[in-house]
Amino acid sequence: MPRVLRDPGASENDRILATMGLASRHRVEQRQTIDFPCIDFGPTRILLFRGESFVGYQLLAQQMLPDAFVISIGYGECWPGYIPTTQAYADNFDNVWHWVGTNSDQ
Repeated sequence: MPRVLRDPGASENDRILATMGLASRHRVEQRQTIDFPCIDFGPTRILLFRGESFVGYQLLAQQMLPDAFVISIGYGECWPGYIPTTQAYADNFDNVWHWVGTNSDQ
């Protein structure tokens, strides 16, 4: 990744991906966690997902709280990029804009 940043011929897209990848690696090495805030209004919960979370997470949250009205908001932080579900990987999700592993929904 540092090689891409030093390459004057690298595209802007490649430089952005390399920078975000290096930043992610640094955060993992520093053992930085990702917060997952939930605001509890009694019968309603607002969940602030990180990155661009897939609709599967909204469905999972609703299953976990069947008696609550659950609102999911994405992009609380862009660090992880897309956060695919295990099913998304099984369906051949292959976008490069993500810095999380398979089974993130676990």
